[in-house]
Amino acid sequence: QKSSASIAITTGDNRADMAFRALKPFSEAITRAIGKRRVVLKPNNVCIDIPLCATHVDTLEGILEFLKSIGKAENVVIAESAAGGPTLDGYKNYGYFRLATRYRVKLIDLDQQPYDILYVFDEKDFRPHPVRMSHLLLDNDSYIVSVARMKTHDRVLATLSLKNIVFGAPIKDNGFSWNPSGKG
Repeated sequence: QKSSASIAITTGDNRADMAFRALKPFSEAITRAIGKRRVVLKPNNVCIDIPLCATHVDTLEGILEFLKSIGKAENVVIAESAAGGPTLDGYKNYGYFRLATRYRVKLIDLDQQPYDILYVFDEKDFRPHPVRMSHLLLDNDSYIVSVARMKTHDRVLATLSLKNIVFGAPIKDNGFSWNPSGKG
């Protein structure tokens, strides 16, 4: 059975405008898909202090403007679990808090939210190991938008949308960091 995909390509120098225009052709489908669910915008902020590796604030603003234009801006959160330090520090460094003053959006650290226990298999022992996973990202009442910036990566070939969600879902302990020093 054949399946088809639709894409939108934009150009310009205004990230917010480009994000808005890229989503606009899909307004009806996105409105239906969201329904009454909460919208979770999942940026990709591996590091909390290197702007070129993070989702740009203007891209999030364009998505928020789009959601407002389709009447879906009332129940929106920006949710992240930064690997390289405290998520809220990243939000501050990248200017995300200004979005909360302009839009009805809540900024949350996934590592400080409720979680569910899932089991993963380790190839070394083939036994199930419990992993704390973000309840918000697993919740059927969440409409998740992966707002990953395509980029090269220090641990995998590239960052794309699915990796952004899968590796953003595990809950990290306070103080955990992927930084070589082990400090956030």
